[in-house]
This record gives sequence, structure tokens and C-alpha cells, in this order.
Amino acid sequence: MIPEAYDNTEFHAIVAVGDHPALPTLPAATSNTTWLRFVPGRSILKRSRALLFHGGQNTAMASLLHRLPSLVFPGNDFERDFNARALARIGAGLHYPVEDFTPSQVLEGTRQLLKPSFRSAAETYAGKIARPGGPRYAADLVLQAAGGEAQATSL
Repeated sequence: MIPEAYDNTEFHAIVAVGDHPALPTLPAATSNTTWLRFVPGRSILKRSRALLFHGGQNTAMASLLHRLPSLVFPGNDFERDFNARALARIGAGLHYPVEDFTPSQVLEGTRQLLKPSFRSAAETYAGKIARPGGPRYAADLVLQAAGGEAQATSL
């Protein structure tokens, strides 16, 4: 479905599939789609213009930290749906039901995400996340709450 959405368009999709048992071999690359088991997350996100994912917490936070608007298809998982709705509510993403995971909707949604308002919202919330000290500060708080004296900033 992803190649059908992006081939012969202005986009190039990099699809990370992990070690999914239903996918013993990677699909063949196409003109605008590259399939990989894993990607170096930060490096890819720094070079991306938008993010398409299922709404997991780590990727939702990474999308904001990297100032990326998101296209989210969470399916029926409560946490993923909550994250997708939150991104949409703050204007940093679009939330769609899994039934809309079609080539035309993915392409249209990706194009919508390139409007300046989505990037601006993602940048605004990246600043709000970083302002109190960012991920390292959050890790320090968790370690302190757990009774540890170690500083995450030394990690």
C-alpha cells in the first residue's frame, strides 16, 4: 500500500518493519519506497518532513521532539488512539481510522501535513517539551522518584 501511495510522487518513504514474523523477507524497494528492518531513528527523523505511524508513545514524542507533523492510523489500541487524538488536537498531526489507511488518503494526508500550520504546531510543542529540561530532565525526575541519586545527564 505504501508504494502505491508514494511512487511517482514528490515523496520518498522509508518503511521500518522490525522483525515482524508475518514479513520473513522485505518487500522489494520501489522508486519512492525503501523497506528496512530497522532505521537509525534520530538520523532519519532529522532528515524527514513528516512521519506516518500507528500512534505509539515513543514515536509520538519523537515526532514532537523532532518538530515533525504526523499522520497517524492507530487502529483499535486505546493508547495509540489517545496519542493520535492528542497530536491532532494540538494541530501537530492528523488522526485517521484504520479503514482510511488507503493509498489516496495516505498521500492526501501527507500533503496536508506539509502546510506550515502543522510544522508550526510541532515546533511549538517541541519547545514546550524542551523548555523544562527535555528528556534528560524527565529521566532525572524518574530516577529521583525511584530513590536513585544518579543523574541521567551523565548517561
